[in-house]
Amino acid sequence: MKKTIALIPCLHPNFGTVVYETERTIYVKEACMDILDNSCMDGGASYIGRKSVIVRDLNYIQKTIVMIDRHKKLYIFPTHSQENVLCCWIVSGQVLQVNALNGNPKVSEIKFKGGRVIVLPVSKRIIDGQLFRAYSCQIRYSNS
Repeated sequence: MKKTIALIPCLHPNFGTVVYETERTIYVKEACMDILDNSCMDGGASYIGRKSVIVRDLNYIQKTIVMIDRHKKLYIFPTHSQENVLCCWIVSGQVLQVNALNGNPKVSEIKFKGGRVIVLPVSKRIIDGQLFRAYSCQIRYSNS
């Protein structure tokens, strides 16, 4: 997941997720949650375990940030409830800038390090709030 910048659900019979990386886009069969769980397991804990820690320590109950790898400062956040089929996942440390697309407050243009841009049907306010929460997690766990 080191090159991943976003996981976008793909409502297609042959693909579950569009994986945006710094330099390429990959269509995979696995659902976003399966990719997240496997990435968490690579670090020694399940998605549920990592989510539980964030909920316990920071009380982020809804749209919970996930700590994929504390040592690499790799955190990912959802754009919607994790149960929502439209929930996208953004790697917080890869985000460079967020803008409302053409002044539309319900659509965000996210610019990533490396130059990639993704447009999502999520407000800038929500993305900014999730970025703040992700950085709060990073600060909380940087010394532990």
